[in-house]
Amino acid sequence: MLPGVVDELVGRYLRQVDLAIPGAIEGFYVVGSTALGAFRPGRSDVDFVAVVGDRLRVGELSRLRWAQRRLYAADLAHTFLRPPWRWPLTCNGVFVRWADLGGSPLTAVPIASHSAWRVAAGAGFDVNPVTWRVLAERGIAVRGPAPARLDIHHDEAELRRWCLQNLDGYWRRWANSILRLGRDTARASLFHGVVSGVLGAPRLHRTVLNGDIISKEKAGEYAVAAFGRRWRPMIEEALGYWRGELPAGPFRPAGRRRHGGQRRSRPLRPVARPKYEHHRRSPDLISVLWGDVARRSGPCHQPHLRRRRQPVAEPGGRPAPGPRSQTGTSTTAPSASRSTRPSSSPCWTSSCARTRS
Repeated sequence: MLPGVVDELVGRYLRQVDLAIPGAIEGFYVVGSTALGAFRPGRSDVDFVAVVGDRLRVGELSRLRWAQRRLYAADLAHTFLRPPWRWPLTCNGVFVRWADLGGSPLTAVPIASHSAWRVAAGAGFDVNPVTWRVLAERGIAVRGPAPARLDIHHDEAELRRWCLQNLDGYWRRWANSILRLGRDTARASLFHGVVSGVLGAPRLHRTVLNGDIISKEKAGEYAVAAFGRRWRPMIEEALGYWRGELPAGPFRPAGRRRHGGQRRSRPLRPVARPKYEHHRRSPDLISVLWGDVARRSGPCHQPHLRRRRQPVAEPGGRPAPGPRSQTGTSTTAPSASRSTRPSSSPCWTSSCARTRS
């Protein structure tokens, strides 16, 4: 069952889209926070996966674009003309074919997607292993057969690899842009961009290590428990905003706490520099998350635990002398068949796609 406000929004969305492209949408599934049972009015969007029978023609894509922009303009007007202001409730999603659900989302080419007022043809970030997993396990069918009757692609190693790459790629760039004062920092602070990052990145950490997918709110609670008091002020402020306990004003990474009816800032400085070789220059939350994943995922992520490079053999076939020991004798190079990497440690990178035993 959909929450009342979500059911009303989805019904209005489908009526407008059906008028723009009649008969095109054969399946419509709600995913995201609504499917995970963590929908928050004024904070959450309504994410969906729409399935069409065939490709949309150019004229149909154009009508879909204008229909979405009219809907988003109406959502903005409904939000800002009725104080207190909240994040506009709108539908965001991707349009795919039935066959795309049975294959890897990393090889699927979506027909179209839209987020807020932006509509893109042939692209869509939500075509990814996380969306496919939520659709298969928790998706809510508004139109079309139930997700359990669909042969939706499932690959545990692919899911973990994608989350690890997303954490180290997109979220690391995001953290670096936020740490540098500029337009991105101001825009993210005035809206809920920072909160989405603070609560969104730990979700990937949880998925890489445990394989399950949790909501932003659960991810915040998980991060507080996993990383201790060092990041507690920032995470608690993000959770307070997401739960509606704090207004949608500027977000201060130092964290805000109520004390005697007043708010006071608590500086958030790392107690010590991270001990991971990768992240000595950027002691931010994303680096700590990625470093913890690297530490738990095996030595292939840690340069100081990788196998040393073997000495090149001397002319004549004799092995090159190894490093001198403390007694002054030369030790031979270790055998190439040996590995300092334990075979039981899981790894989900593209170069070492071992799964949990």
